[in-house]
Amino acid sequence: MKHPPFVTLLIVHFHTPKQTLLCLRLLKLNTSISHEIIVIDNSPQEPFGHYLARIPWITYCPNPQAPSSHRSALDMGVTLARGKWIAPLHSDTFVLKKGWLKEILLPRQNYAMIGSWERLVWPVQGIWDKIHCWIKRRRILRFWAKTGKTPRWISYFGLFPKDLLEKYQLTFAQKSDDIRDDCGLAIQRFLEANNMPICWLSREYLSQYLVHFEGASLNAVTKRSLPRKRKKRIQTFYSSPEIQKILSCHKIDEVPGIPNLEELFSFL
Repeated sequence: MKHPPFVTLLIVHFHTPKQTLLCLRLLKLNTSISHEIIVIDNSPQEPFGHYLARIPWITYCPNPQAPSSHRSALDMGVTLARGKWIAPLHSDTFVLKKGWLKEILLPRQNYAMIGSWERLVWPVQGIWDKIHCWIKRRRILRFWAKTGKTPRWISYFGLFPKDLLEKYQLTFAQKSDDIRDDCGLAIQRFLEANNMPICWLSREYLSQYLVHFEGASLNAVTKRSLPRKRKKRIQTFYSSPEIQKILSCHKIDEVPGIPNLEELFSFL
């Protein structure tokens, strides 16, 4: 069996301290292979940055150009990364399954991996993905089988060999011609144009390991006009005993003393 390589997990923090803290704690608890966590702070002027800087198991880096785009902040993290693989995640991405990174990475180490809105997982396909591809090829149930030449990138997760990014000078801040211009889409376009293999990780596949709420912070459900079903799902997640236990367990951070986190979070 192959040994998993050293991986750099990149997180960009911006105005959501409780959310970022939950993301980091879950990464620490559930990532079993050798890794480092780099946090790029896009709001370093806020008091939470002082707390992040004291967490010994992350590399904290305030962004001197903040507030800059999420994409350019990721590029800053790539230059600091020591890992053979780079995994960008949003701070509102929560890992819920122990050993998640090993399960995703080990079978696919010959491919750059990109999260996709499509139900396609290539080259490691499950039976439901094969059925979906069969339906899509026959243009049946178009409302379910999305059309289009290129699967849409899921910006909250990807896995890239660092030497690939360096060799071709690929950056997340590169612009593409696509109007969506999602994070990393230019990298996807480059790989496709040069016939380089890509392993698409579908939403259904990633949902075994990750939960993502698209920017919904702990109190966003009261500040934004979210659909009722989505708001209820977010509230149910945050109020679950397991999540509440992790949010209240400051020992995970290994920061000396008992921090006054409510004071740090009060500006929200």
